[in-house]
Amino acid sequence: MSTDQNPELRNQEQESKQLLADLIVLSQLPSESVKQLGDRLEQHSGFVSVENLSTETFGDSEAAAAISRLLQGLVPASLSHVTAMVEYWRQSDGDAGKSMPDSQFATLKENLLLLVRHSPALMRTRKAVGLQRVTGNELMGVMFICDARPVYNNARDDIDGYVALATMKLVFQRQNSDTEEIELVLTPDEIDLLIDRAQKAKQKIDVMNTKLTSCLPNGIVGGGI
Repeated sequence: MSTDQNPELRNQEQESKQLLADLIVLSQLPSESVKQLGDRLEQHSGFVSVENLSTETFGDSEAAAAISRLLQGLVPASLSHVTAMVEYWRQSDGDAGKSMPDSQFATLKENLLLLVRHSPALMRTRKAVGLQRVTGNELMGVMFICDARPVYNNARDDIDGYVALATMKLVFQRQNSDTEEIELVLTPDEIDLLIDRAQKAKQKIDVMNTKLTSCLPNGIVGGGI
C-alpha cells in the first residue's frame, strides 16, 4: 500500500523527513554552544522552555525550532538508535553523503551527547505538557466570519432590514488525532457573553497562578517545551 493510500504511513514518512532535517541542523551547530544549552537544560530547575533557551543560545529561530522538536522525542537511551538510523540513511542514499559528510556526522554524534542528557526540568515539563492535553480535544484554530443576513418583506421584492451575525469556526483535534471543525452562529449579544465568560476564566487562571506560585515557585508551565 502506498503512502498516498495510507495516511498513517504518510505521517510517519513526514515525521522521519522532519527528524532528519532537524538532525542536519544540529550537526551544523557549534559544539561549544550545544554544550552550553545542554548544561543549562541539565541544571535548570522548575519548568523549562527549550525554544526560549535555544533562541537565547543561538539567536536562530530555525535552530531553536529544530532543537525543540528533537528534545520532544529524544531521550539518552534513544541516541544509539538515532545515530544508526542516520548512518543507514547516509549509506543507502547517494545524496545523503553530500548532505552530511563524515566530519559533519561526527559533529552530530558529539552534539547529540552534549544536548540530550538527563534533565529533571525537561522531564517535568514533558509531563506537564502531556497533562494539558490528556483530556478533552485540542483547539487548533479559531476563525470568525461576520456577515449581514437580509430580512425581506412579505412580497419578497424588497428588504426591510438585516440581521448582523458572526460565525465562529473552531478547528480541533480529537484524542484519536482526527481533526474536526464545528461552526457556531453568534449574535452580538452572544459574542459579548462569550467575551465576558472568557475574561472571567482568564481572571480565575491569573488568581490561581498567583496563589499557587507562592507555594510552588517556578511552578507555572508555559505553552510547551
